[in-house]
Amino acid sequence: MAGLNKLPQEVRDKVYRLFPGVAWIDVAQTFPGVTPFSVEQPALSKTSRQVRKECLDVFYSKNKFLFDLRGWKHDNYPPRWTPLNIYEKWITAIGDDNVARLRSLSIVSQNFRVHLTVSAEQPQLSFKFTFTWSKPVETADGVPPHLGFEGVMKHAPEGLQRVLDEIHASSPDRLTVDGLLRFVRCVKNKEPPGFENCPGSYGDWLY
Repeated sequence: MAGLNKLPQEVRDKVYRLFPGVAWIDVAQTFPGVTPFSVEQPALSKTSRQVRKECLDVFYSKNKFLFDLRGWKHDNYPPRWTPLNIYEKWITAIGDDNVARLRSLSIVSQNFRVHLTVSAEQPQLSFKFTFTWSKPVETADGVPPHLGFEGVMKHAPEGLQRVLDEIHASSPDRLTVDGLLRFVRCVKNKEPPGFENCPGSYGDWLY
């Protein structure tokens, strides 16, 4: 890779941007060594320490990653693995340094989509909440109105924001494996803080 190292940084970055060459990297729909646009780190990142750092900086920060929690996954994953299992394993496997490089991540659930953005200049976490369920949903008997489907969806962004604020406070300099795992699990469970004494999770009440 001596020739690559002689190129200007901006040119090298353009080379790194060629991998994997897709608009979104759908983590659960790709499988290492099988799908052409997988979440595998580019082979180029294994050539030298300098190239690895530069390549992974671009791979994780310039690409958009998708976590789809609705159940779809690549057939090569074990049947017992849920999409959440796959995301947890992937987040843990790439480690703190690469999680800190992430800048754009969308998480899709049955009822809403959350787009997480990480600012690079002064690390700051922010998200956009989009409600995606158009059909009326009945709730289980005995659930207070404010904890019914509409109430839950109304308070979900507030709860997610509190979790995000706590994650940022615990690690203000960068996003970590533990922080991202916590946020993804919160989205999956639809269980914002402040309702810990309620039986079950929001998901348990939705029919």
